[in-house]
Amino acid sequence: NRLDEFSAPPVSDSFDRKLWARIAAEDGPRRWWRLPLWKPVLSVALACVLLLAVALIRQRSAEVIPQQVQAEVMDAEHIERALDDVEMLRQFDVPDEGQAM
Repeated sequence: NRLDEFSAPPVSDSFDRKLWARIAAEDGPRRWWRLPLWKPVLSVALACVLLLAVALIRQRSAEVIPQQVQAEVMDAEHIERALDDVEMLRQFDVPDEGQAM
């Protein structure tokens, strides 16, 4: 109710000019971190850093996997050679039928 009874003083003709002059005086030099331009720049920089980290992790894992596969192939070849050697040794162990045991 009191707000309804309140009557505001009339606005002077030079109100806009004084307001803009006051804003300009109080604004002063802006700090570089307060500039609105830095917010998108920092966001893009952070996104680039994250993409680079993901790329490096993928590259690192791509280098490790072929080494593991190569190790498995080499292990399989070693096992196959060992089995061949065992089979060859078994051929020497077979007693002749003519020999007595």
